[in-house]
Amino acid sequence: METWKDIPGFEGYYKVSSHGRVRSLERITILNYKSCVSMRVTRQRILKHRLSRGGYWEVTLNKNNRATHPLTHQLIARAFIGPKPIDKEVRHLDGNPQNNKYPENICYGTRQENADDRVRMGTQLRGEKIAQSILKERDVLLIRKYLRDGASRRMIAEHLDISQHLVGDIYRKRNWAWL
Repeated sequence: METWKDIPGFEGYYKVSSHGRVRSLERITILNYKSCVSMRVTRQRILKHRLSRGGYWEVTLNKNNRATHPLTHQLIARAFIGPKPIDKEVRHLDGNPQNNKYPENICYGTRQENADDRVRMGTQLRGEKIAQSILKERDVLLIRKYLRDGASRRMIAEHLDISQHLVGDIYRKRNWAWL
């Protein structure tokens, strides 16, 4: 069952639902611009979402002729859970940043819990999942094998066009530690 609650700071203007939707409330706005007064009627409607750069849904909210673009999952958490504690952030329990259903998927947690969720769900960008990554998993495993077999860091670094320092960090598992 979908439940609607006022968005804190936007009471009387917008509500958010437990299914991740945002709607504007019907209202009359008086506009006063350069001694010209007019009225605008805003009808109740479900707002369109768009994807932010981080892959989260966001909406545009207007109040007093000022537009903001908050992330939907943060609005849901504020409305249904309460103010965000200082040391917490909003978590998506299933790892899908576009699933904004409460309470199944949205809750507050620490930064470490959020990072653990990304690792558990396989959505953590690391290693060759990062577009700028020079090395592949097979390269890292070969670096470790060749160093154990007596190859020099310099030779490996020149061959792969990376620094000797990086070769050492990979061998000591300061980089690519999960492999």
